Amino acid sequence: MTPQSIVPEAVRLIGALVKPSEACIVEHGCRPGILVVMEYKVSKAGELVNFAGNPDDWFNLANFEIVSRK
Repeated sequence: MTPQSIVPEAVRLIGALVKPSEACIVEHGCRPGILVVMEYKVSKAGELVNFAGNPDDWFNLANFEIVSRK
């Protein structure tokens, strides 16, 4: 991996604590409570994150409040 391929925001968000919005819980099936970001990626859909226990489920970061960035 070259330094140009590292996304600075990913370094800051992996391990961050986030809290889903009520809409995310109801409409998208997000788990309630504080979650730890395991992966971060950017796509046409926006900034996406996933969490331990659901590595194939990606959620839009806009649906979460960032509680702590490590």
